[in-house]
Amino acid sequence: MSVLVYFSIILLVGYLAGQLISLLKLPVITGYLIVGIIIGPFCLDIVPPDVIEHLSFLKHVTLAFIAFFIGSEFEKSQIKKLGKSVIIITIVQALGAVVLVTSVMFFIFHLSVSFSFLLGSISAATAPAAVLLVIKEYKARGPLTQTLLSVVALDDAICVILFGVTMSLVSTFNNGATLSVVSLLEPFWEIIGSVILGVFASIITFILIIKFVKNRESILTVTTAMIIGAAAIAYELHLSYLLTNMVFGAILANTNSKVIKVFPITEHITPPLYVAFFTLAGLTLELDLIPKMGLTGTGYILARASGKMIGCNLGARLGKAPDVVRKYLGLGMLPQAGVAIGLAVLAQERFPVIGKNLSAIVLAGVVFYEILGPLFAKIAIQKAQEAKI
Repeated sequence: MSVLVYFSIILLVGYLAGQLISLLKLPVITGYLIVGIIIGPFCLDIVPPDVIEHLSFLKHVTLAFIAFFIGSEFEKSQIKKLGKSVIIITIVQALGAVVLVTSVMFFIFHLSVSFSFLLGSISAATAPAAVLLVIKEYKARGPLTQTLLSVVALDDAICVILFGVTMSLVSTFNNGATLSVVSLLEPFWEIIGSVILGVFASIITFILIIKFVKNRESILTVTTAMIIGAAAIAYELHLSYLLTNMVFGAILANTNSKVIKVFPITEHITPPLYVAFFTLAGLTLELDLIPKMGLTGTGYILARASGKMIGCNLGARLGKAPDVVRKYLGLGMLPQAGVAIGLAVLAQERFPVIGKNLSAIVLAGVVFYEILGPLFAKIAIQKAQEAKI
């Protein structure tokens, strides 16, 4: 029962902090994170670590819903408007972060090739949760917002591929493993499996809604079950549940008028999830890492931000995107969280010698980007004059 009491506290103080921070014209997500830090182990230590651990499943549930709603942005008429520019921007901005972070780590800080490439590949990841919540809070709409959602949706797929290939190469050169076609293709199989699972989830949901579901309550129940179920199966199969639910949402968004009602109906379940997710994120931010990261961590933060912004600008030029996208998209792509942490953990498991320092830098970067990233996203949307409130 105590876990439920703490959960109610997290929801209530998170909500109140969001309302207070909004009075300062800051994103509500910043309030959730700050109050999470305050009641967490590095400040008042109100919420015990075991409670945080028990509630960690909410992170996966919330990300599953976020991925589902981001997928809904891939409605065919919107994609036609954006055209090839989204693909070009996604690839160029990801490579921009990878190249700049890798170069800075190797040439300026003289770290090993393996360490530099692993950190570089992790730097490509962006946090879709923070981006989506800021967009929803300010009811943003326009070419920048649409491009931002689409690029964020594709970005983690690109990051997973880059990281998987990098892991295979580093394994070969570090541990004397044999480089094979199978090892290089492994990250691509993960992507393919995730897409297939997302297709299956959308087919089942489509059939249930068309044949059996009669009212809004039933649509909410069925869709919620399928979102969580698809994520759980993907997780158990070591697939990307983010990509699975993005595909799931994207397919449903391109069906008929009865089926696409799932999005406005299901959206009503998400506000408490968002409050809990980001307040818990604040609880788990390891603030003691910031003083320890030193010049290397600072270099990582600056190199990643520069790589993302330069990459977005160049990609927008190459893709002939609107000027507003070229100018401000980079700011919106700065948030970083769960995916980066997950990849850092994988790297530490595979390469214990270099993984500890790599994880410390990534986690310190996440602390910075989780707190300030939403503010940068808000500035980008307002500069583009796409915020409706």
